[in-house]
Amino acid sequence: MKAIWNSVGPIVILQLAIAFIYIAWPHISRAMIAVGNLMAPLFPDPPQAASETRKPFRGKWREAAYQGEHRQNHRRAEAPKEPPVRPAPSQREVYLQVLELSPDATTAQIRRAYRKQAKTYHPDRFASARHSEAERTRAMQKMREINEAYDWLSSQA
Repeated sequence: MKAIWNSVGPIVILQLAIAFIYIAWPHISRAMIAVGNLMAPLFPDPPQAASETRKPFRGKWREAAYQGEHRQNHRRAEAPKEPPVRPAPSQREVYLQVLELSPDATTAQIRRAYRKQAKTYHPDRFASARHSEAERTRAMQKMREINEAYDWLSSQA
């Protein structure tokens, strides 16, 4: 039996090693990578100095992998996306904003909002001496805007 083992043993061991390399090792390496990915948040890499960012040569197949990684990390930076251009608000939307109304306001709501704004900003309310000239001017300007908005909205109804 010893004579047979001496002649066949090295071949059996070699075949087992080859079978391990081709069959078991890919599964083991994938499992090790998965475990490493799971453990990565627990053990973050320490910050590297600028001179340590270049990876050392680790053989031809690793160098090829490094080149692929290198190309991925140094892609062209994407141009910053411009915010979408909003269309200019319609005349109705502008006037509804002046009266502080929603876009689906009814005629009755427009009338109520106009009267409420007119009571608040009517120039007669700012005629007393306790209001400054700047406050009177602002109230008159606001009342002009309110009147213009109401006139336009009521003519469109």
